[in-house]
Amino acid sequence: MLSLFGGSLGFATPWALAALVALPALFWLLRLLPPRPSLISFPNLLLLRDLEVTEQTPARLPWWILLLRMALAALLIIAASGPTLNPRAPLPGSGPIVMVVDNGWAAATAWNARITKIDALLNRSGIDDRDVILVETAAPANGDPVQVQGPYTANEARKRLAGLAPQPWRDDLPTAVTALTDWLAQNNQGGFPPTVYWLTDGLERITPDEQTALRQLANAGDVIMLRGSTRALPIIIRPPNRDNRLAGEMGSSVVLERALDDVDQPVRVQTLGGSDRLLGDQTVTLEAGTRDLAVTLDIPDELRSDIRQIRLLGNDHAASRVILDDRFVQRPVGLIAGGSNNDSQPLLDQLHYLRQAFAPFAELRQGDLDALLTQSLAVMVMADIGTLAPASIERLDQWVRAGGLLIRFAGPQLANGGDSLLPVRLRQGDRSLGGALSWTEPVPLADFPENSPFAGLTVPGDVTIERQLLAEPTLDLNERSWARLNDGTPLVTGEQRGQGYLVLFHTTASPSWSNLALSGLFVQMLERLMPLSVGVAPGETADADAPLNLPPISVLDGFGDAIEPGPMVQPLPLLAVDNTQIGPEHPPGLYGDAGTRRALNLSAQIPELLPLIDPPAGMRAAPLAATPQTSLLPWLLLAALILGLIDWVLAQWLSGGLTNNFMNRLPKLDAMATGPAMGLLALGAAVIMMLQPTQAWAQGSQTLDENRAMQLTAGTYLGYVLTGDAGVDDISEAGLEGLAAVLRRRTAAEVDGAVGVNITTDDLALVPLLYWPITQRQPDLAAETVERLNEYMRHGGMIIFDTRDKIDGGLEQAGPGVQRLRQITRDLDMPPLQPIGPEHVLTRAFYLLQIFPGRYAGGEVWVEQTDERRNDGVASVVIGAHDWASAWAVGADNRPMLPVVPGGERQRELAYRFGVNLVMYALTGNYKADQVHVPYILERLGQ
Repeated sequence: MLSLFGGSLGFATPWALAALVALPALFWLLRLLPPRPSLISFPNLLLLRDLEVTEQTPARLPWWILLLRMALAALLIIAASGPTLNPRAPLPGSGPIVMVVDNGWAAATAWNARITKIDALLNRSGIDDRDVILVETAAPANGDPVQVQGPYTANEARKRLAGLAPQPWRDDLPTAVTALTDWLAQNNQGGFPPTVYWLTDGLERITPDEQTALRQLANAGDVIMLRGSTRALPIIIRPPNRDNRLAGEMGSSVVLERALDDVDQPVRVQTLGGSDRLLGDQTVTLEAGTRDLAVTLDIPDELRSDIRQIRLLGNDHAASRVILDDRFVQRPVGLIAGGSNNDSQPLLDQLHYLRQAFAPFAELRQGDLDALLTQSLAVMVMADIGTLAPASIERLDQWVRAGGLLIRFAGPQLANGGDSLLPVRLRQGDRSLGGALSWTEPVPLADFPENSPFAGLTVPGDVTIERQLLAEPTLDLNERSWARLNDGTPLVTGEQRGQGYLVLFHTTASPSWSNLALSGLFVQMLERLMPLSVGVAPGETADADAPLNLPPISVLDGFGDAIEPGPMVQPLPLLAVDNTQIGPEHPPGLYGDAGTRRALNLSAQIPELLPLIDPPAGMRAAPLAATPQTSLLPWLLLAALILGLIDWVLAQWLSGGLTNNFMNRLPKLDAMATGPAMGLLALGAAVIMMLQPTQAWAQGSQTLDENRAMQLTAGTYLGYVLTGDAGVDDISEAGLEGLAAVLRRRTAAEVDGAVGVNITTDDLALVPLLYWPITQRQPDLAAETVERLNEYMRHGGMIIFDTRDKIDGGLEQAGPGVQRLRQITRDLDMPPLQPIGPEHVLTRAFYLLQIFPGRYAGGEVWVEQTDERRNDGVASVVIGAHDWASAWAVGADNRPMLPVVPGGERQRELAYRFGVNLVMYALTGNYKADQVHVPYILERLGQ
């Protein structure tokens, strides 16, 4: 191996360089070969006139052609030696190879770099005859203790890489090192010291047990610490102080913390509300010299009470997300109704419908007005309360101005007169919109205006209003109208008063005036109103009825994404929430039920972040980044070919082959085959191909040439778009091949396999569907390519766009893949899209499905709004962010190549089923949309 210009140069067959010794002999041989004689056509008499009797000798080869051919020979000899730029050196030592992998929460930020480095180490020379040991330092999610995995061969260890994943808790280096030293003492019978690669997360170990473990690891063998860039060190977000009442304080803040403070570092902070609704998105900068920063949440004051999560984008680990529970914000709701008590007939009682509507998301309290005002309430609901006493009005007005939310419902009593605690002035009496003595029909609701808290909710067509109270017309009535009927009259009005709000439903809370209380829209509207309240301080709510053990609602994985809790997750003791250690039994996440919720945040249990600057004693440091190695063989062959062509052109010129009658004599030219340089080039290339180790020169993805097109017309193939990224294309091919195998086993579809498609040159009509994974390096589409894709979609082709960015926000939060998709498809004739609903044909094309996971779960999948008269009702576009091909991908051993999160193999099975539905939908059209199949589907559901 040679050092060259800051890099290194190695040779696969260095003995081939010995042929350079023969260059002097080749020099003298080439000098004796004159150039080809020049042929000149002229009359015979001219030959006799110029005839001379002097003796002539052949001219020697010109020196510049000689040097050219010597350079060509040298290039071929060097190419035969297999030169490689920056080759990976053989692994040191002769004992087993040990990979100690930090896979705690802090390792998630550079996880792909760790897997790439391990794969590079397993591909280095000198490893084929050595055992490979894997040790993960964090406790496994299945509850097993930290243990040594192996010994494996290099190929077996590569297959295990797909199962490695970061965990959402701190690692346990002392336990891992103890397990490793015990294993080496019992199993390293060869006596050779192991070569240990410690892939550290970059954070300092400061506890005495960890310091002892580092000394033990240093004594285990030749230890090499692989450390990533300091830019990859994690940034965490500390939970807010509950004493500050995040939702009720103006200027609420959280604290960001990092390990190093040497550079300016921008950080993107997002604030999420209920149902993962985005409340705020801001970018702050951790300036050089600053390790922590208090960040004021930049969201409207009226939304602060709806904060549920705060997360950092670009830092994918479990400590980059903070979950807020009921201890931060509580909204107790007081219920009071006027009129007679209907406890004996609950279906006629307005409080019955209010209790049912508020129960899923609020703590309910009942009593008279005076009793409720003495309690700490966030929301007061008054159903058909007429005129209030002056003292009660004053107390309620002060309570609203301090941040309370007063929701009132109309009724016979309020129709007789109101008071000042209403958002609008009311007319006397009520308006009847239906009944035996009315000429009018019940009126449905109009779509909610943009300035309404209900904006975005879907209005059911069967919700109608029969009676309502009318508001007096005023200049600001439109601004205060949050919901209207189709005739334009207000149904819900609201007004901000101080820090609180007054809200009036102009109909009853029971079905006596409308069927709104019987619809799901009623619950959604009340839930949307809850964030308008400020909330109450922690400790002011009653936990007397809370369960002692809170079941898990959702937990975080190693990358900080919310997932369904697994079977190992145990209920959280309510009285020991702050003292519960985060681990496999209690991962970070949200626990409890609708009434009592508690959050476990990993960042609350992380000590001060300190960077690991110098390797511990007895270890040597190396970079985590894998240096790419580049084979120079194709470039040397290309250079030799260019020199050979130049030599041929010069030889033709010297021999007169480039004269005016060159085209007439073209069929007679044989210098390409017989010239010394070209013959040397052909011979050298043949020798090089025999000397070189076996290499995969052909790209794994085939394009559709004419022969391939003939093959495709004889079968059915699933197409995937060639992106130019070899890793992504390989996964796409393996994924569609795995899906094709499932289709052959489970269905009557004869799918022959997968084929890569170049969308700029290949005939797209030969494949029924195209799987298109979106990458950041894909170029924009040319005008010709856009027209080809439009033509493909217009004539029945289906394109499945997979942005593969679910963990980075996906379709819901416009992740990086979604943004790139928008740029690529901006010129395409994209049809209108809609989420796949429960009645879409894709939910029953073969399997009965309601979720469509891939490698990642959750989120919606969008599909074209189809027209039954076009392309048999088959959608031309499907868009998701779930990385389906990675879930379908299988290796040569027919085993899954990549893990799926969070649902494991059950999720992979659902991904296969969705893939089957996609292909069957593309091949059979809207066959399953025919209502004639409904009885058979219902019969199957009943079995």
